[in-house]
Amino acid sequence: MNETILKLLTEEFPEVDFSASDTLVDDGILDSLTITGIIATLSMEFGITIPYEEIEFIRVEKEGREIASIIENGRFSLVGTEELNRVLDETC
Repeated sequence: MNETILKLLTEEFPEVDFSASDTLVDDGILDSLTITGIIATLSMEFGITIPYEEIEFIRVEKEGREIASIIENGRFSLVGTEELNRVLDETC
């Protein structure tokens, strides 16, 4: 299974050397947007669903090291994403 996942991720994210480190996030190899892409890729390939209410937060680092929250406490937190939360409320 590990080989299947590594092959899939290497094809989807050729710019990332997944064998470069055991701590890809801490070493700055993976950023939060790439991690989100990895989650989406694995979700689509293997039919995995992570309920939004179980996602504590997703934050991205913007230019100048400013942090922007995309999800906080299982809710979209960016201005203009209120409709996404409304859809989630209706389906949960």
